[in-house]
Amino acid sequence: MASSLSAAINVAEIRSARGGAREGKGGSKERLMPSKMALVDYKKCHPEKCDSGVCAATLVCSHKLLKQEAPYDIPMTDPFLCQGCGDCVRACPLKAIKIVRM
Repeated sequence: MASSLSAAINVAEIRSARGGAREGKGGSKERLMPSKMALVDYKKCHPEKCDSGVCAATLVCSHKLLKQEAPYDIPMTDPFLCQGCGDCVRACPLKAIKIVRM
């Protein structure tokens, strides 16, 4: 009985985790992995083909979560903050970014 109860609790925790945040110890909010996010395909990404080496997708990220440290560097996203909106996917001329469900 105890094992089925703990399994039911784990399923409930997983389902609620997809909501974005949960309350941690002391009432603080913990950031959880989003249900979808942008991933960069490093084999397809060639920043040198973008204008002045600046990734076109980083310029349109409305949340400023897709970042490029310097021109000609491959951009990176923070999977814990990415909203999965798809703006970067539409902006990338090389189709090197895709939205994946977690």
